Amino acid sequence: MTKLPAIAIGAAAVALAAAATAAASPKTHKMDVALPGGSVAHIEYVGDVAPKVTVDPRPMADAAGAWGMPFPSFAAFDRMMADMQRLRGRIYLSDGAIKKSELSADGRHVQPIDEYSWHLLVLSSSGRVMGCTRYLQHHPSTPYNRLRVRTAALAQSEHWKEVLRRAVEKELATARQQGFSYVEVGGWALDESLRGSTDALRSVLFTFAWSNIIGGALGLSTATHRNGSAAILRRIGGRPLEFEGEELPPYYDSHYKCEMEVLRFDSRLPSLKYEHVINEMRSEIPMVPVVCGDKPAEAWQSFVNRLRTVPANWGSDAVAPAA
Repeated sequence: MTKLPAIAIGAAAVALAAAATAAASPKTHKMDVALPGGSVAHIEYVGDVAPKVTVDPRPMADAAGAWGMPFPSFAAFDRMMADMQRLRGRIYLSDGAIKKSELSADGRHVQPIDEYSWHLLVLSSSGRVMGCTRYLQHHPSTPYNRLRVRTAALAQSEHWKEVLRRAVEKELATARQQGFSYVEVGGWALDESLRGSTDALRSVLFTFAWSNIIGGALGLSTATHRNGSAAILRRIGGRPLEFEGEELPPYYDSHYKCEMEVLRFDSRLPSLKYEHVINEMRSEIPMVPVVCGDKPAEAWQSFVNRLRTVPANWGSDAVAPAA
């Protein structure tokens, strides 16, 4: 199974493996992927057109960049993915969100959708995963019944399930009109030492910066009230989903044993208080390390979410809390 990129962010990271930059036109995107051996693949795409790929044999300047670490091997992906899943397992188990029986033998909280998602990671100076956010990018033509939110507890409510469906379908229609991706953000977990820190806030703000880089996005998150996650999302620009003037309310998820709510976000409309921070992050993205789990061409196909089809049963596992 093809594994997708893990993006390392935070105080320290592994190395520069790929960099994404937006072109002058909002419909045109470029990506430089550093290949093993020092070559650089330059990739451009516009809309649904297959990407144009050229390879420059010259090594990317200062491959270690500001991180001061050697260029990572693609084998690092498996280690980072496992570390991320162990962090998630430890935090979710400690919070009472999952049972020990839901973890693998080595303590990992594994979800099938992990291998179809981007993962925004906060790493320590030693390379230890200290925080994670899962960023699941959909083409805006994706139907509601293939989104993970369809399995949320609110979607099982006789009163709210139809309101939720219509609200999300309205968001999907807007994404199509704007030429945006539609994303589902979740899988948040932070080491206890980072809670309440700047890194904790940056890990969430980065989703806005990344959404701008990929050409704009509308999205949602099933955010928990545990540890103030939903409050943080509201603070930076998240808003309750609504349909015909009716907001979807918070709800109790009996599986994860916590109050949750479905919050939507628009990459164009972050809180004004944090807009300058997001803009700074956008300028830093070309230096953000990216570790791919497979060949760069396959990782690129996953990135643009154009040339592959996610299995229809991918959302059958329960929706994990955002944090």
